[in-house]
Amino acid sequence: MGMMRAPTSCAEPCCGKPSQRGSRFCPLHVESNSFKTNRNWAQQHDEVSKRYHRAPWPQFRLAMLTQNPICQKIIEGEQCHAPARLVHHLWSPRVRPDLFVEPKNVLCLCERCHPSDEGTPFWRVGVDYVATEFRNPIIGVQP
Repeated sequence: MGMMRAPTSCAEPCCGKPSQRGSRFCPLHVESNSFKTNRNWAQQHDEVSKRYHRAPWPQFRLAMLTQNPICQKIIEGEQCHAPARLVHHLWSPRVRPDLFVEPKNVLCLCERCHPSDEGTPFWRVGVDYVATEFRNPIIGVQP
């Protein structure tokens, strides 16, 4: 049997009710909350958010996750063993838009290891994460 966690408060500003198990929100705010509203607005109006839905990002993201399927975060000297699901920018695209699809500027992480910060340029390869693998596919070559 796993350890019990203390209940937390709903993440919706000014709510304060206990959050629903497995969620950051109370039952009232699970489906409708300011975070979801802000994220939806950003996806429609924010130029950086829009880039995540346009080429070349989807193809780049798939290539990175295919070549780095295990979370690259180092925790207490050891690489996390969880499957990578997210591609994280070391330098936020808001700060360095020129590095948006640069393999050396991204690493693949699991949801648990993904920071809430927009970018982590202070992370060091070999200390905070393992080096990103990336090989350009050679198109038109037969095995």
